Amino acid sequence: MKKLANDIYCFDGEWIPCARTGRLLTGLPDSAPDAEVYKAMWKRAGATPEKPRPFLKLAASRVVSISAVHRHKNPDGTLALEIKSFPKVASPLILEREIIETFLESVACKGGQMVGFNSQSADLPLLIQRGIATRCHCPNFGRRPDKPWQGSDYFHRFSEAHFDLANFFTAGAGHGSAVMPSLHEIATASHLPGKLDLSGANVVDLWENGRFADITGYNETDACTTYLLWLRMVWFLGLITQRECKTEVTQFRTLLEREAQVRPHLARFLNAWQSVMDLGSRDKAGECPTIATVKARSIQPARKLITLITAGKPYTANGGRVLSNSSTRVIVIRRDQLDECTLSRLEKHLVPADGGKFYFCRMGYDPEGQLVAGKDHFGRFLLIPVHAADPEAVKMALNSHPIAAVDEWPTGDAA
Repeated sequence: MKKLANDIYCFDGEWIPCARTGRLLTGLPDSAPDAEVYKAMWKRAGATPEKPRPFLKLAASRVVSISAVHRHKNPDGTLALEIKSFPKVASPLILEREIIETFLESVACKGGQMVGFNSQSADLPLLIQRGIATRCHCPNFGRRPDKPWQGSDYFHRFSEAHFDLANFFTAGAGHGSAVMPSLHEIATASHLPGKLDLSGANVVDLWENGRFADITGYNETDACTTYLLWLRMVWFLGLITQRECKTEVTQFRTLLEREAQVRPHLARFLNAWQSVMDLGSRDKAGECPTIATVKARSIQPARKLITLITAGKPYTANGGRVLSNSSTRVIVIRRDQLDECTLSRLEKHLVPADGGKFYFCRMGYDPEGQLVAGKDHFGRFLLIPVHAADPEAVKMALNSHPIAAVDEWPTGDAA
């Protein structure tokens, strides 16, 4: 990869055997149940007791979901990140043609760059073959420029309009089993979330059991993993700076925190991310830290009171002491006044202070996913303002000041 497009789609597709195609290929009648058709298709593809579900030809598959992390660069240089799914929730009521058309044309209309994992051998050929089979009309996706710099060419083998991370990771050595990692393997090695509790082999069972939201959830977490691996790659290649990488990781964590309120699978993804980062930090116990990690102290169930040190502008503290200003507050709140959801969010923002008190601090994540206290360029904590000593004010502060990027990250020397 030599340059980054203004619109990048780190995508992943999910598919199952196409029962309609299967009936035609196996000669089974229309009355045959889908499950029977699937078995016949796998048998036709060489099923064995050891491998009862062999890989089916892409043309005999049916696309049920496409998810992507859409990275858009605004004219002022700022980034907008969004997790999109086509459709929003997988459903047998949505035509396969609509899924493929909507995704490919959405990407092509923006001249977007498609990034996948093993997508050159699977996802993209699947979308093209099934697009043909279902009579898709994708004129923008199919438009091929006369010269490479005149537009995106999604069909040219060496065009960066489509970039396969798996090809990059093999460094041209091919897709041999000894060289090519799976998405889960390279993500785990990178201390990133890989497969959680599902895999691609489960999708057909989820579909048969009507668990359509779980298919979309699985699809979205794979897209998130693909995006994080892409971010590691562009940092590796020097296409973004360290500061840009830190800011983008934090922005993505903020997006996940927000979306996790309505997408439980993203909450599981966040938890898995933190778990693998904790493991990674233990592996590096003997190394000199480049970034100081500040763990928020957990709120113990037996603790009755939570004492928060907060401030108004400039929201700073220095040397473990709150700066003297008229907006400084020390607030004592009973634990039982806050619901569990608020407590779980609150504890991420607590930094221990003297006297059993806590700084109620703006937090962020370093590039390795560790939670750290935000500081300004003077090394002072960025405190969250609370203008009234009551639980509702705490909730409002949490909603107004989500986990976000900070101007400076504490360094090992500062720690």
